[in-house]
Amino acid sequence: MGLIHVWKDERDKPNIEITGQDRGRNILYGRRIDDPKIKVVRVGIAVPTPNKQYLKIQSGKDVYEQEAHSPVLNYYRRLIGVIGGVSQTIDTAFEIRKQDNSLGVTDVIVTFQDFPGENIETTNTKGYYSAVNDDTSGIALGSGNTAWVVDDYTPETLILQGTASGKLVYSATPSPIISYAGGVWTVLGRRVFDNFNADANTITVKEVVQFAPFWSIAATLYQYIDERTVLVTPKDIPYKSGAVFTYTRTLTHDINAGLTSNGIAILVGHGFGVNTYDVGGVYGAGSRGMKAVGATMYTSTKYLISRYVTGSNSYASVAGDVTNGLVAGYGDTAVDGTDFSLESLFANGTGANQLSYFAQNTPTAVYDSPSKTFTATQSRILTNSYAGNQIIKELGIIANLYTSSSMHPQFLMSRIVLGSPITLAQNESIAIIYDFTITHP
Repeated sequence: MGLIHVWKDERDKPNIEITGQDRGRNILYGRRIDDPKIKVVRVGIAVPTPNKQYLKIQSGKDVYEQEAHSPVLNYYRRLIGVIGGVSQTIDTAFEIRKQDNSLGVTDVIVTFQDFPGENIETTNTKGYYSAVNDDTSGIALGSGNTAWVVDDYTPETLILQGTASGKLVYSATPSPIISYAGGVWTVLGRRVFDNFNADANTITVKEVVQFAPFWSIAATLYQYIDERTVLVTPKDIPYKSGAVFTYTRTLTHDINAGLTSNGIAILVGHGFGVNTYDVGGVYGAGSRGMKAVGATMYTSTKYLISRYVTGSNSYASVAGDVTNGLVAGYGDTAVDGTDFSLESLFANGTGANQLSYFAQNTPTAVYDSPSKTFTATQSRILTNSYAGNQIIKELGIIANLYTSSSMHPQFLMSRIVLGSPITLAQNESIAIIYDFTITHP
């Protein structure tokens, strides 16, 4: 493989000579120009985001459907933080914005809950669920028709809950309807609204939003919006009538694209506000359940695995630690949906089948406006101190996820089998770089 070009590492700015690339995959191989004993492999993972989404409104026999404009920047910021393992304060572009357009600056990875044991599909202020008579969470309606833009942060004119003039009665949110077929997850979120307003007149709905809770340590600090849709045709809800508003959202994934079934489960949970646990399905092909590195099933009907123990970096790992962060192995069995650990992990040490693991580097994050892409970068250096060659064939990244006050299991979030194995001679090192990206409309 000949020289292609050079790239600049975003951490310490050395030029890195690219020596090869996996065919059809975003995996680059290279070496540091300033220190040729440090080889480099850079893995790009394009995190899948929802496909086209649809909004259906049913009032009696009248049914109206349109494509939802749907996610706004807050939504993508949360997902890149969860999958990329970075807190929102890593960069201003990654910070969740409140409805007044101010920044939420708490140094956490933004998730749907803090404490485990709560069913986010049926507990108020968890995920997209909302209790009866609550117009501050879940699906809400408005009367503003200013065109949707991706940096919307509030409904233009919220229609309040109640029976006074101009108000609608907000029902509780039913459990979402979740299905999987042919590599596509489909989640239906619904809410019923009734018109008993004191003026006995028709109320016209022009916009639909979805609120999400910002959790920090032990409480919901505020609600922000994840989605907003402006109706092409405003819909009337006559007096003493009601309407059902349904979001249909889908996500297509490929188990060979870099995320393991654990990573996909976290993405589905946080992308759609549903629990990661289910009792059915086949791993890698429709199961939202997760397994720890030891392949122990995470069994609870109530949990969405929530925030990260380390607070601001889910993949943080100290020197010598192979239970968390970026790891390497020497197995080359093809990736499949049952990968919960590397096939053959290099232990930490100086002997055969051992590498010296440096501490995980502080992650970086950038937002590129022209391409509309968020990138969270994780990196780590490993050194071969053994008196012989060692061949790296697989890479992985393990998250230390918070699940209860006494249990913090590690979950393999990504496994990559290299198309070109990397040979390290004695005293050679490998810099492993993972780029997680999300591109928005």
